[in-house]
Amino acid sequence: MKQLIKKLSIKQRIYVMLIGVVIYSVMITSLSLYQSHITRLEFQSMQENQFSFIGLADQIKTKLALLQNLQVQQVVDNIMEVDNEGEEIDLLLPSILKDLAKLKKFAKKNESKEILVILENINLRYSMLVGNNIELDLESIKEDNYEGFETIESMVAIAGKMNEELTNLISLSHSQLESAIESFYVDMDMRNKTIITIGIVSLVIFLFGGILFLRSISKRINLLVGGTKAFSQNEFGYRIPNLKDECQDELCDLADSFNGMAASIEDLVEQQQRSNEMLDHKVKEQTKEIRKNLTQLEKTNMIVMDSINYASKIQHSFLPNSDKINNALGEHFIIWNQRDIVGGDFYWLEELEDGFIVALIDCTGHGVPGSLMTMIAVPTLDRIIREHCIIEPALILGSLNRQLKSMLDNAGDELGDDGLDAGICYVNTKEGYLKFAGAGIPLFYTRDGEIFEIKAERKGVGYKKTSLDHEFLQERIEIDTKMSFYMATDGITEQVGGVKRRMMFGKKRLRELLKEIHIKAKHEQREIILETLSQYRGNEPQKDDMTCISFKIQSKEKNNEH
Repeated sequence: MKQLIKKLSIKQRIYVMLIGVVIYSVMITSLSLYQSHITRLEFQSMQENQFSFIGLADQIKTKLALLQNLQVQQVVDNIMEVDNEGEEIDLLLPSILKDLAKLKKFAKKNESKEILVILENINLRYSMLVGNNIELDLESIKEDNYEGFETIESMVAIAGKMNEELTNLISLSHSQLESAIESFYVDMDMRNKTIITIGIVSLVIFLFGGILFLRSISKRINLLVGGTKAFSQNEFGYRIPNLKDECQDELCDLADSFNGMAASIEDLVEQQQRSNEMLDHKVKEQTKEIRKNLTQLEKTNMIVMDSINYASKIQHSFLPNSDKINNALGEHFIIWNQRDIVGGDFYWLEELEDGFIVALIDCTGHGVPGSLMTMIAVPTLDRIIREHCIIEPALILGSLNRQLKSMLDNAGDELGDDGLDAGICYVNTKEGYLKFAGAGIPLFYTRDGEIFEIKAERKGVGYKKTSLDHEFLQERIEIDTKMSFYMATDGITEQVGGVKRRMMFGKKRLRELLKEIHIKAKHEQREIILETLSQYRGNEPQKDDMTCISFKIQSKEKNNEH
């Protein structure tokens, strides 16, 4: 049996226990109901028999009462007058005989000695009554009233005694019936107590068995929990003791599966450790190599940065010095905010006998590529103006376009489509006029509180789309000392930012800003423009080099000799 239980799964064991409880409960309940039913039937049979016995005794008593209640003189008178009266008395006695026979059968069935004794007395008296009845003759009564009277009186007296005996018999039957009812309820109470006791004992037995079953399961579950805790603490060598000798259920299978999993994980951990050791070794070697390369890279970076910083110094050397700017431009400001150390924006200035030429150049790209383009553009611009003595802005742009295209075409397609945007002003301070030509960079100027713009051509200088013989447009305006002039590269107008982000600053916003601040001092204008751009840009990075030049005319001397 024990071996059979070991082979059962937990689910099967629970089912067996539940089925056993159900079967046991059904058996106890059925047995109890059956015994109660049998007892109830026996009690009902005894009760019906007793009631029938008492009823029959009452019937005999009633018939005897008819005899007992007869008045002797009335009987005699009736006998004298009606012959049938004697026949009624005679018929009454045989029916009493039959009832007494039935009563004796009931008494024997109940096995009551007291009732049987009483019945024997009643039968003796009945014999006497019958004997008197035999002697009762209607003719003798009619002839001799005295004997008739004695016979009738004797019958009435015997009937009275029998009636008393029957009364005692009925009383005794009622007592026995009450005793039987009381005994029935006592038996039923004892049976109920016995059933409750059996139920409690059975419940204790099943509870004890359930506790043993749960302890067995709990023991195995604790072993599994101990295994998981050991694994959580990296004790990969832990194994659950073999439970196959104790059981063959799901928990035992789970324990075996756990041990198998633990062995696999332990192997994997060992392999991972070996792999980690190999990886650590490789990492250390690679780290040494990376550090070596990083050191070399830092050295290279220092060389490059030194070169870039030196290139920045060279680029700064191409810019006009402050004395030259102050002498030519007078009240002015310059914003030269490159995105990187070196950039593609630069400004240029050349003083003339009758005025000066000022230019703002934005070369393709920014950083090192843009700065290299400036190294090409600045010397070329110097040769055009100083060596070839070209001072007209449109002619300067045309010559610069032809020379740049010639140099860039010689470099092939390696540089791509490169060129520059430019805005050039020739200011004749003696005659009081300004000539401007723009290729991608416009000129803004103020007059009577309003902002005006001389637009630039969309074609740039040196680009493939700009033909070699392209003639740039030029415009002339009269000037005075109240006017302010502004040139700015697209690094300002194309800077993204704003509330909605990714929106360019734009030319319209720049014109509105210049209109608002043009009456202020130049150094204040410079700070306002820088602050406005910084706030607009927000967290957005600077997209391109930013350059802006503003100046006023110092004096206006007209040469009347020409």
